[in-house]
Amino acid sequence: MVEGESTNDFLRRSLLLLDPRRPAYPSGYPVVSDDLIACLQELSKIYINKPRDIKASVRDLLNDKVISPLIKLIQDRETYHLSNIYDIKSRLVDVDARQYQAKIRECESTIEYLRGKLNIVNTQLDDFKKDLKDSSKNLIDTTKEVRSL
Repeated sequence: MVEGESTNDFLRRSLLLLDPRRPAYPSGYPVVSDDLIACLQELSKIYINKPRDIKASVRDLLNDKVISPLIKLIQDRETYHLSNIYDIKSRLVDVDARQYQAKIRECESTIEYLRGKLNIVNTQLDDFKKDLKDSSKNLIDTTKEVRSL
């Protein structure tokens, strides 16, 4: 807002800037969506037509004509962009793919079961190895005693 400019003049100037009949923006500048322009034009019209303070009756008009469509527009754009970012698009999964997925899950659970069983057998093998080492040591000691006699 320029110094000395009234609110109505500012809003009229803003409304002229948002006029869809105005030539397009030069290349390189972002183009404002028509929905957003329509919402802002409605808001400007309400402010221009109601020079006094905005009262409760006008508040409902603002909510219905400007704020709700603006919020919906922003939510729709956000959903659209997020779906593009994460490529969230429904894909049909045929029966064969479901069967393969079930088979893969079954194989994974079998692998986990066998991995656990292998750990148990490894522990037992370590125990047997330790026992064998102790018994062989005892056998060597006994053999030395027998030879010395």
